[in-house]
Formats: sequence, C-alpha cells, structure tokens
Amino acid sequence: MWMCKTVQVTDAPPLPAWTGFNRATAKSIAPPITKIGYLPVIDASPTEMSTVNTVLVKSIDVINKLNLPSGVLVMDQAIYSKAQQIRWQNQEFESRLVLRLGEFHTAMSFMAVIGKQYKDAGLEDLMIESGVSAQGSVNGVMSGHHYNRSIRCHKLVAEAMHRLRFSEFLDSLPEAEYLGALDCLIRLRESFPEDFSDEAKSDHVKMLQAKYKAHLEERSRSNANYAFWNSYLEMVQVLLLFIRATREGGWELHLSVLRDMLPWYFAYGRVNYSRYLPVYLQEMSALKVTIQVCMKNSAKVNLPFSGQIVRLP
Repeated sequence: MWMCKTVQVTDAPPLPAWTGFNRATAKSIAPPITKIGYLPVIDASPTEMSTVNTVLVKSIDVINKLNLPSGVLVMDQAIYSKAQQIRWQNQEFESRLVLRLGEFHTAMSFMAVIGKQYKDAGLEDLMIESGVSAQGSVNGVMSGHHYNRSIRCHKLVAEAMHRLRFSEFLDSLPEAEYLGALDCLIRLRESFPEDFSDEAKSDHVKMLQAKYKAHLEERSRSNANYAFWNSYLEMVQVLLLFIRATREGGWELHLSVLRDMLPWYFAYGRVNYSRYLPVYLQEMSALKVTIQVCMKNSAKVNLPFSGQIVRLP
C-alpha cells in the first residue's frame, strides 16, 4: 500500500487509508447473522476473586444448558490473571473453559510501549507540530489510553514516513531501474482493488520488494538514526497486523503477531503482560485438537475486514 501511494496515476482516484485499503482488497463473504444475548449482571467488583469465580461457575452452567463440550471466555489482563489462578485449581474449569486475553487492551498496552520508546525521540513533537494531535491530548495518544486517536495518529505518521522512505529509495536507483520500478508501481496501482492481491504476488513486485529490503538494511547499517525510525515503522506494522488478524479472524496470524509483540512487553516493563502473555500463547498453541481446528477454521471463513476490534472466537 505504501509503495503505491508514492505514485500518482492520471485520472485514478486517490488510494484510501489503511482501513479502507484493507476493506477494498479483502476477498470475503458476509458471515451469517449471529444472535447476541446478555447474561444477568453481577453487581460486584470485576477484579474480586469471588466475582471472577462466579463468572466461571455461571459460564459452566451456560455451557451445560447449550450442551457444549467447552466454552471460550474473553477478558482483559487484570481479570484474566485472576481467572487463570482459579481455573488452574479446578479440573472442570481447566478442561472445559478456554480463557483468552482481550485484543483491545492488548493493543492499548502495545501502543503504550511504542509511545514510551519514541515519545522523547521526537514523535510527540512531530504529532503536535504537524497537527495530527493536539498538545492537550498527545499524552493519551502516547499512552494508548485514547485508543481511536492513538491508532489514527500512528497510522498517519507511519504512512508519511513510509512514503518518504520509499521515495528516497526510488531516488537512489539508477535511471533504468527507476523507470522499471515506476512501471511496476503504476501497474500495481492500476490493479487496485480487484486484482491488487494477484498483482502484488507477481515476480516484478517481489523483485522490487527485495531491492527495497536490501536498501533498508544497508542504510540501517550505516545510519543509526535511520535504523531507529525503521524500528518505529516495524512496531506500527506489528500493531496493524494484530488489528488485522483480529478483524478478519486470522487465528494463526494472531498468535504469530503476539510472539513478535512479546519481547517489547518485557523490554519496556509491562510486567503483567510479560507474565501472562507467554501463558496465553502456550495455552492457545496447546489447545485440544477440536478447539484448535475451530480456531483455525475461523480464518478460512474469509470474514470481511470489520471495524470491530474483537472478532476472534
């Protein structure tokens, strides 16, 4: 997407941003309509052990009434940690309940890591001076607490950096290679949206990507500042892949991206996620065959690229 946005094609409409781009290129079918029901409210603190235990007991009751072998519960990290402590001490809970970490708070925590890494390196000033974020709300962007605003700011900054970086790569090419790259990008741009995925897999696009990757590695070795901001783009890419996996129901991509996120939680003192995310990854990778197949099959349904943050089973 970033490569295409560096080229202007006559009479072609402008390419949409990341979300619109994914919606336009995703080949999917509408999923069947599902019914959502609400259970009785438990009027107690959600982080109390007794409350969490009640939730697990009620979940078993619901599973029994529906004649299901097991059930999946999604919760944020604060409740997940307590629920796991209870579940590990109860054989029925352990065998019949699958606990999952909620994607929303996981993404917020990762944005806090990004903010901590790059805030004082100039990212905060860049967002304020460019008008992407107001000075009064930039702390919420850096901490990830303002989820929508934070996602928007990182997408805008990352797109601008991607386009500048790729333009610099094109300018470094000899004239013959530059013209070949330009022709490749124009064909890729003109294939949007119907044939974009097929064109992106073509040999000439793969060759251009290989040259671009080699250029980035060479520039990163010779320029520490260049390498530093390359790492910002890589972290934002990990964040966007995580969101994409969630919205499309990509189970294997979900687990793969979490493995990429995990070292950053350790590096920047996100103690709770550092403690429980390895547990979550281990349990999700070792699920019973029937449940694992169900999770993987969710990716084969080709769910549309949704605006919802929680889409996985």
